[in-house]
Amino acid sequence: MSAGDDVQHLYKYRSLAGVSAQFVERLILHNELYFPRPNEFNDPFDCCPVPSLRATRDEFARYLNDLYKRRMPRLSRADRRHSVTAILRDSLRDHRSKAAIEAFKRAISLKPDYAEAYSNLGWAYNNTGNYAGAVDPLQRATQLKPELPEGHFNIGISYSRLQQKQQALASFQRTIELKPDWPAGQNNLGYALGSLGKWKEAIAAHQQALILKPDYAGAHFNLGYAYLQTGNKNGAVEQYQMLKPLNPGLANQLYIMIYKKQPPS
Repeated sequence: MSAGDDVQHLYKYRSLAGVSAQFVERLILHNELYFPRPNEFNDPFDCCPVPSLRATRDEFARYLNDLYKRRMPRLSRADRRHSVTAILRDSLRDHRSKAAIEAFKRAISLKPDYAEAYSNLGWAYNNTGNYAGAVDPLQRATQLKPELPEGHFNIGISYSRLQQKQQALASFQRTIELKPDWPAGQNNLGYALGSLGKWKEAIAAHQQALILKPDYAGAHFNLGYAYLQTGNKNGAVEQYQMLKPLNPGLANQLYIMIYKKQPPS
């Protein structure tokens, strides 16, 4: 039977005697089918495969491309290529971030009062998804150098991912006090405001980010989403149109939010 065939019948043989009786009862009365764990099977090697994630960059790219074709058949070729490229870039960034963590730890061991090294260590932890682990070095960075905007920004990212919304907002507010012309600071301030339901203030922050950087795809997306939350569908559509040439993948996500359906292929 090939992987694409539909299963018409599934047979499971059970004795009506002994311990099997309870499983037969579950099958008849509750439509529940029991299978043992792979390591309890007669031949565990038959049903206990060991997956391997090792692959070359090209092999991984082909796998992702095929996965998008199967799961999202209406996605255009250009959008599919963009999404695959983004995933590959993030995978490479994760590998580099793990190496960076060790490098920044060595820098701190040589100079324990090096605020920038603590900030960069927290940034590297954020890039690997270890947001909780990022908090301590970033707190140390902001203690050593309170005027360091990157320290406040990075810990704002950590707090945001950890759903500590008030702390995230305070961190991004401090970030733009120190560096008001930083587009990413303004955009993440808007995100933090939106997470607390302060949508009008969020819109103003995203707009400021776009004044500073008109081609900022993330800010267009966040602004479009904020418009939706305030009932301004036309504003969201306008951001979608501006976002399409900048980041088709994000544009598709915003389209789905606006129209509650997949974008046309």
